[in-house]
Amino acid sequence: MTEFVLDSIVKNQSVQRRYFSIASALPAVLACLDIIAVGIATVFFARTVSSWYGVFIALAQVIVFSDLNLYWRYGEIFRTYAIQLGRIVVSYLYIFVGYAVFVFITMAFGALPHPDDLLLLLLSAFLITIGFRLVATYAVRCVASSDDQRFLIVGGTQQALRLFEEITDEKATYKYLGFVVEADDTPAQKAHPNLVLGTLENIETIISAHRATHVVFALNDSEFGGVIDQADRIAKLPVLKFMYDDRFGVIRQRYRTRRIGLCVLTAVGNIGQISRWSAFQKRIFDIFSSLFLIVLAAPLMAAISILIKLTSPGPVLYVSDRVNGIDGSTFSFLKFRSMKHRTADHEAERKAGMDRVFSGDVSPGDMTKVLNKSALTPIGQFLRSSSLDELPQLFNILRGDMSLIGPRPSLPYEYARYKPWQKRRLLGKPGLTGLWQVIARSETSFDETVTLDLYYLEHQTIWMDIEILIKTVPVVLMGRGAY
Repeated sequence: MTEFVLDSIVKNQSVQRRYFSIASALPAVLACLDIIAVGIATVFFARTVSSWYGVFIALAQVIVFSDLNLYWRYGEIFRTYAIQLGRIVVSYLYIFVGYAVFVFITMAFGALPHPDDLLLLLLSAFLITIGFRLVATYAVRCVASSDDQRFLIVGGTQQALRLFEEITDEKATYKYLGFVVEADDTPAQKAHPNLVLGTLENIETIISAHRATHVVFALNDSEFGGVIDQADRIAKLPVLKFMYDDRFGVIRQRYRTRRIGLCVLTAVGNIGQISRWSAFQKRIFDIFSSLFLIVLAAPLMAAISILIKLTSPGPVLYVSDRVNGIDGSTFSFLKFRSMKHRTADHEAERKAGMDRVFSGDVSPGDMTKVLNKSALTPIGQFLRSSSLDELPQLFNILRGDMSLIGPRPSLPYEYARYKPWQKRRLLGKPGLTGLWQVIARSETSFDETVTLDLYYLEHQTIWMDIEILIKTVPVVLMGRGAY
């Protein structure tokens, strides 16, 4: 019997690996097809244009497509045509801007080809790329049958039942395996007892025995930290991990990763692990953006410094230790001083306020309700409500302690209160602004803000950073959620 089970597991894992071998080969294949598409456009449709223009489009296309997840970062080989087409269109808007800059630069080094030929090259590359992508998607769907998408739902909640109904409604596309429940007497056990395959204790064996390719976590809110732990537990198995949770409602409005019927799933990946190229892009973006903003805000920062000195005794800057690593390492965090003085009472008050945040009594954005404002300087409240007290952090960004976009840095005593899964938000470099600040700055619990931070760390791209930065401007101007 043991030999039969082991043989079954080996065969089932081979099916899983076939799915992932197709998925893992796709990025390289698609990148080659994109380069070939631009090459065809250059050779056959723009003969009067220098091949260097085609080289630029090909390189820009691979870089932008990669950042916009058009090379199927999570091995999603059944991505819909509409999603791909939309992202290709957005990508080419970025490429067009870069292409225009490249053409302008080349004007200084020689004769400029006719504008019609330049536009024909870009348009033909765009259309051929779309054609190749549609053919590639169709071919992949023919090779990888619907049986290769085998879904296992972890959880026996009402959310799990809702997802089950959506999956079974689309049987031609997906194969449903069953539930892995966290406890006895769950709604799933009552509704479909014959589909309960086991409990969380045996999740690895269940995944292998039933050759699951997709594992979806649909646990209760109180078990959210367990999702992270369970995802780590099966990290080495050849499965794609997703989460279906109502707490992601604020995310799914803007950043969808997978849709099944009416259910939008959020991918659970490797938090904070980005490629060297993406890390290099982010650092270059941080350096130039912080330099630009420092120069732009220099007169304002000088005026604030003078006002602080004139209205209250003490230093202009408030320097404190903040945590910037999951190991608890710290750096010197800069802010404009907004309080007359800091005493043990004020620190105790803030710690008490954070205790209320951790317990869920108030949201992080509502800290203003639990802090005593009597110790603020005459301009302290204005600096805080306008977030102008954060401007010195541009020097932290320039120095490399922080990033422009990322989870907000934590105080050491906050770090000491974190649960293990919450500490994962420190896997990324802390930021001046972030996803939760622009999506739901004062409407979320602490667990939800951490969830948004983790989502950002899993899906961060330079384009997401730019989008968050742009959306931060109206949030700051309205003073929403600042304290």
